[in-house]
Amino acid sequence: MDKIYEQLYTNKLFTGIDPSKLRKLTSNKLSIRNFSSNNLLVQEGDLCDFIAIILEGQIYIQKLFASGSVLTINTLKKNSLFGAAILFSKNNHFPYSIMTATPCKILFIKESAISELLHKDFSFTKNYIEFLSNRINVFSDKITLLLVKDVRSKLILYINSEMQKNKNLTFMLSHTREEIANIIGVARPSVSRELKKMVDDNLIKINKRKITVINLDSIHLPML
Repeated sequence: MDKIYEQLYTNKLFTGIDPSKLRKLTSNKLSIRNFSSNNLLVQEGDLCDFIAIILEGQIYIQKLFASGSVLTINTLKKNSLFGAAILFSKNNHFPYSIMTATPCKILFIKESAISELLHKDFSFTKNYIEFLSNRINVFSDKITLLLVKDVRSKLILYINSEMQKNKNLTFMLSHTREEIANIIGVARPSVSRELKKMVDDNLIKINKRKITVINLDSIHLPML
C-alpha cells in the first residue's frame, strides 16, 4: 500500500496534501483492480460513486451511438483519472462508456474519502477545482473538433493543441496515429494520408512521432 500512496502523491490532485492526513482520510477506502485489454470498465448510465486513477495502462472514453458508431472522446494514460467531474453532479451517472485500450491497473477511491478530503483539506479542494476547470477546456476542444468537418482542419486543431502543450514548434506527438484517428473522429488511413499531404505541402515535417511545424500561416496555427 505504501507504493500506492507514493503514486497518489505524484498525481496533481493530491499535490500539497499532508501524507498522514491523506492516509487517515482514505484508510480502507481504496481498492486496486487489474483489467485486461478491451475490457468495458464503465457502461454509459452506470452510477459514479468513485474517482479512479490509472496506475498502469491506457483507456478510451467513448460515446456509443445506436447506429453502432463510436466516438472516442479522450484517451487517458498512466496517472490520469476519471470520475471526478461526475461524482458530485446532480445526475451522477456516467454519460459515456470507458474501455481499456491495454491491460490496466486502476486505483478506485470511494466517494466518502473524496468528500472528507474536500471538507478537511484546502490543498485538495484547490486541486479538485483546478482539475474540473481543465476538464471544461478539454470538452470545449472536443466540441470544436466535432464542428469541423474536413480531416485537415481536425488535424490542425489537434497539432495546435499539442504544440501549445509543448510550447515549441518541434515536439513529440502524445498519441499514435490510431489514437489520433480516434480523438478526431476519422479513420486511421485518413490521418496518415492527410499528414503526408501536409508534409508534401511543406506545412510540417514528420519523423515517426516527432513533428515540426514549418508554416504557421498556411495551417492557421497561432504563434507562440
